[in-house]
Amino acid sequence: MNLTAQQLQQLKERERDMLKAFVDICNKHGIKYFVQGGTLLGTVRHSGFIPWDDDIDVSLHREDYEKFLAVAEKELPEYYFLQTKDTDPEYPNNFAKIRDCRTTFVETSAKNLKINHGAYIDIFPLDNYPEGKKAKAYELKKKLLTWRINRAFYLPDMSFISKIVTIITMILFPTLRGAINKREKLYKSVPKGDRVVNNSGAWLDKEIIPRQWVQNTVEMEFEGIRVNVSDKYDEWLTYVYGDYMSLPPENERVGHHYVDIFDMNKPYTEYIK
Repeated sequence: MNLTAQQLQQLKERERDMLKAFVDICNKHGIKYFVQGGTLLGTVRHSGFIPWDDDIDVSLHREDYEKFLAVAEKELPEYYFLQTKDTDPEYPNNFAKIRDCRTTFVETSAKNLKINHGAYIDIFPLDNYPEGKKAKAYELKKKLLTWRINRAFYLPDMSFISKIVTIITMILFPTLRGAINKREKLYKSVPKGDRVVNNSGAWLDKEIIPRQWVQNTVEMEFEGIRVNVSDKYDEWLTYVYGDYMSLPPENERVGHHYVDIFDMNKPYTEYIK
């Protein structure tokens, strides 16, 4: 099911609180971060959430990302959970989430995973991106590993070709945990250059950006919270969205979360016993 307007508002309130906790930790420890994607667009265009969608995405250079992970477990409120491949054994992603353990948000794509299913915000590492011929080899290995890992999600009605590719990748990478670790090792393997990438982002090639776009920050307001925004936000948003200040047609103003279970007042553990 897609979210109703009331559910969407409830989710936004939870996400805003998690963002505030994230920002407080980063400010306390001098950790540089950037709001990105729909959160950056919402900040610039709406000073908050995109009205018809919820989405909080933040990114940090790899060194700041690792620093955040090192301090966040101790500094987050006890009702929040820092979810990574190390803190949640069956979590299949190479990026982190902050989850609200008091809530239930079981997305359709993740319904088969035995993980924390609270409401969340996404925290992405920005890694170096290779140049020239090395980029092609990097992308091929990344695609094979990602295909293998994504089999952990609920993916109905796979085509015959998809099933063949799945078999091949499972032969190449027999265990899910091994594939996850190999993918993270790949992401960390590239020397510093002129470009960085959010390897886990949804925008594919548009996730590869000049390093100068994530060098310096300015403060802007998101739902009453002062957040860090790239000082090159205009270039970044134009690259991803084009004329980003113009609203999309009404038929495209829809959310992108499909949820099996939604309850912002009951912990997910009560639903997955």
